[in-house]
Amino acid sequence: MRFNPVPLVSIFVFTTILSACKSSKEFYSWQRDALYPESDEFAEVDGEGFNETPVKLNFQTSATRYWDLLHTRLDIAFDMEEEHVLGKAELTLTPYFYAQDNLILDAKGMDIHALTVNSKEAMFTYDGQQLHVELDAAVTKGQNITVFVDYTGKPSELEMNTASDAIEDDR
Repeated sequence: MRFNPVPLVSIFVFTTILSACKSSKEFYSWQRDALYPESDEFAEVDGEGFNETPVKLNFQTSATRYWDLLHTRLDIAFDMEEEHVLGKAELTLTPYFYAQDNLILDAKGMDIHALTVNSKEAMFTYDGQQLHVELDAAVTKGQNITVFVDYTGKPSELEMNTASDAIEDDR
């Protein structure tokens, strides 16, 4: 029986090529940079040194959600001469988790003409930025409310630092 060197040589060549195919690029992990930054921004625990798992001090969480928006119905018209939006909005909401007895809506640069909650007039305050609505009773998770707002939006009368760059660029 003769010795056949072809399979042995083939395995040797294959392993040589495979071991030579190493990437010259350094491995980068954004997760490592996020959790272990190379700076002095680690949180100190009770003056006794640093956590075993460093956490950046400038960590930003998402906004807390109090309401879940289930449905929106808009009826809008435009007054091009005055650069106003004449609108009526109907929002169907439910508490996101805990029972809620008030509602805050972003409403920059608007005149609020009427506001009802479940077809009843509701008490509200408006500071030019947000609409604060006091509900008659607490609404629990699973209960829906319908908020109706009759408004005039005046985006051209907003100061530029409160409007987005897109609105500024489109005028």
